[in-house]
Amino acid sequence: LYAIAGEKTLFISKEEVSALWKPIDPIIKAWKENLVPLKIYTPDTDEIIKLTQENSRQKTTEKNIAIIGLGKIGAGIALQLSEKGWSVSAYNRTASVTEEYEKSGLKGYYSIKELVDSLPSSKPKIVWVMVPAGAPVDDMLFGENGVINYLKKGDIIIDGGNSFYKDTIRRHKIISKKGIGYIDCGTSGGPYGARHGACLMIGGDRKFYTPIENLFEDIARPNAYQFFDGAGTGHFAKMVHNG
Repeated sequence: LYAIAGEKTLFISKEEVSALWKPIDPIIKAWKENLVPLKIYTPDTDEIIKLTQENSRQKTTEKNIAIIGLGKIGAGIALQLSEKGWSVSAYNRTASVTEEYEKSGLKGYYSIKELVDSLPSSKPKIVWVMVPAGAPVDDMLFGENGVINYLKKGDIIIDGGNSFYKDTIRRHKIISKKGIGYIDCGTSGGPYGARHGACLMIGGDRKFYTPIENLFEDIARPNAYQFFDGAGTGHFAKMVHNG
């Protein structure tokens, strides 16, 4: 009956079976010689997922960042990063606010140019913008003294506010033409989350995200950040999150 039905699996020769396994032989050989060390993890846990994430993650060797906007969220992020070993250059439009946070260990600057110039040139400069959505973001990015005037190809801007995702896509098109990375990050958790661990929804180009993933890891609660490919996806996810 099997022959009539065309079922051939019961009629395969030993040689044919051996041939099917040949592609697997190099893998087994590598395991036996420990060329590819096997990870050991406790069954029924997510340990192997964490190990994989740690192995695949590329981390920056220098922890330097500039933060624009020291409101409750921006200041919370700045202070949290400072406590976790980041050198934080900070700017706020109201100078007295900057002066106040200098007392907490932040490096205060009083112009955007001075702020950006304070970051080392040996690595991509990272500028986190945390200002109200809309015109303030455009002014901070593209105004007469906007951030984009002081950055070069390979540097990275992060919009951590509640920008409308279509505005983010528009800004990304302008900024990417200069070779500058533009990452959008929806930040959830309020002032407490910013200070002690937020939930982050991140969008943009992966090539700019991957080298600075440890930045988001340091800001977020454990396993509470996610990257989505494409400009505006982080802010879109935040919009859905907000309902």
